[in-house]
Amino acid sequence: MAVSKRELGKDFRLYIGATAAPANDTSFLKVVNENNLSIKKSADVQEDSTKEIGVQNNPGDETYEITFDFNQNFEDTGMAIFDDAFNTPWAYQIRYLGEVWLEGDFILSELEYNAESKNTISGSGTLVKAGAVTMSNPPRALVTGGGA
Repeated sequence: MAVSKRELGKDFRLYIGATAAPANDTSFLKVVNENNLSIKKSADVQEDSTKEIGVQNNPGDETYEITFDFNQNFEDTGMAIFDDAFNTPWAYQIRYLGEVWLEGDFILSELEYNAESKNTISGSGTLVKAGAVTMSNPPRALVTGGGA
């Protein structure tokens, strides 16, 4: 299995759709007080073996896994969206300096909350690919009207 993992710096930020299918880029909410964001892209390479050609590797299915950590006040409105999006295909974006670097549908497959101090929750989540994923290099400008 081929794997590429990146730890993303402070200029990369995770956004979640206000709904599962937002109309445009203004319909995304920033995951506030995010501490860590990493992405792992992997491919399940398929191996064929015949007497004529021997062993041959063929491209396999690509998968993405995004992990993130955050601290939030329990009253923050952003907390409820995680419950709505849990175990459901949902639109997410990773923006670099305010422009869209990676976007697609992911499933929030793991969500953990920890209460460590008064009215503050730390947590972490894991997103797995649920549909088409697009990586724009360089990042694309935000679409604010019409469809995204």
